Amino acid sequence: MAEILARFNQIFGIPGELKEERYRFVQRINQTAFHRIEQFGPTYEDHYKRICYFLGVNSHDEIAKLNAYNYGRPVSPP
Repeated sequence: MAEILARFNQIFGIPGELKEERYRFVQRINQTAFHRIEQFGPTYEDHYKRICYFLGVNSHDEIAKLNAYNYGRPVSPP
């Protein structure tokens, strides 16, 4: 992986090491993904369902599995 990144950086003239690139990636996520996630809805369940949708996971199935033997108030996965 480091060799590919080094070659990519060389081709495009990008200075940096893997540690620095990881930091930049995290900063990009902080500036884009989390902002969009905050706009999904007011509740955790809204966030959970929307993220499952984008990942291609059926949120209803996941919630049903977690609550299979729960006879109280349904809970959402952590």
